[in-house]
Amino acid sequence: MDYKTWAEEYVTDSKTLRTSINKEKERLRRAKRFEEQQAINRRIQILRSMYHESVLTASLLMERG
Repeated sequence: MDYKTWAEEYVTDSKTLRTSINKEKERLRRAKRFEEQQAINRRIQILRSMYHESVLTASLLMERG
């Protein structure tokens, strides 16, 4: 697999992660209980970390390809 194709897969993954983050943010707006809000915020933090890693990896692979 060449670097460009690999990078494109990471870009696709990052878009999927961004969509998931937006869905969780919407759930957070509707959450009523504090415990539920905390759990959603934790999920958002994990997803953001994964998103940033994916974007960074895609960028590095694009530079190589």
